[in-house]
Amino acid sequence: MTLNDLHDLYYKDCRRFARSVARDRSEADDVVQEVMLRAQANLPLLEILSAGERRSWLFTAIRNRVIDVRRAEKRHHELERERQPQPVTPIELVAEIERRLDDLPELYRDILHRKYWLGMNSVQIGDDLQMPSSTVRHHLQSAHGLLKKNMARQW
Repeated sequence: MTLNDLHDLYYKDCRRFARSVARDRSEADDVVQEVMLRAQANLPLLEILSAGERRSWLFTAIRNRVIDVRRAEKRHHELERERQPQPVTPIELVAEIERRLDDLPELYRDILHRKYWLGMNSVQIGDDLQMPSSTVRHHLQSAHGLLKKNMARQW
């Protein structure tokens, strides 16, 4: 028996079976092709089997290959899930922001403190620090950028 004989006798049945257990036609066709290659390597064994045993061998190989594909996909998805960043709790985020605030220049810390803790606007902050409100807004923007840059290194 040759691979061509095996193909002629069992290909349609194998393809039909593979399509019933695989997710789609493409996967089924790939599985049948892989099993036919495996059958080629096992031709001496398949020659001594009866027609029904050969068919069972091929169907079992197809089913096992589909199972192997599913397991590989599952492992891949699990690895992808592990690689995704874990959600950060608000408490962790606030603690990290407070730590990163200490890394900012004193002027930036002072302006951020007045803006977010004391609730002052840029005009009020400017009056207190004797600088134009546009400069306060510029410093706020720079502080936000620096804080974001420092946070990105951590997270």
